[in-house]
Amino acid sequence: MIAVLFGIAGLIGFVLLWLVIRGSRSDHDAYLPEELRGATLAMSEKTLVRKKPVHVRGRPDEVWLKNGQRTIVETKSREGRVFEGDRMQLAAYAYLLRGDGGPPVNPYAYIRFTGGEQSFSKVKLWDDDAVIEAHRRFSQVTDGREEPRFAKTAALCRGCGHVERCPSARIA
Repeated sequence: MIAVLFGIAGLIGFVLLWLVIRGSRSDHDAYLPEELRGATLAMSEKTLVRKKPVHVRGRPDEVWLKNGQRTIVETKSREGRVFEGDRMQLAAYAYLLRGDGGPPVNPYAYIRFTGGEQSFSKVKLWDDDAVIEAHRRFSQVTDGREEPRFAKTAALCRGCGHVERCPSARIA
């Protein structure tokens, strides 16, 4: 009787493992960029924290694993326009992943746009030094230790997601 129970438990365990493995492989290849087809979803909506050298917390929408490297995919419900804030968000996620001791992170990430027809934009990631500098600069500005700098060209203002509320926006 015990052997039968172990046999049934083993079969259930095998089926569950098969479902997990099958589900973690990309059944959504047609919806992914070519470079991610065949990748395995390694992480979804998991909060990550890195305290040193600067404290950052974030929750990437998806992290895919292919050929031993991780690629971040962030979903936006708007149409395909990448803002500097998006680049910073992706860079912060890469900073978090590079600090967790896991597989290497690709030097690029993707933003999936779902407003209208789904599309993807490939974004080059900043290195850790750039993320650390941006974090320190942000802290200094928010603490009142430094004054904010504004865009040097009108083109940057036109591409900014904060242009509507910025008192110094240069729109030409």
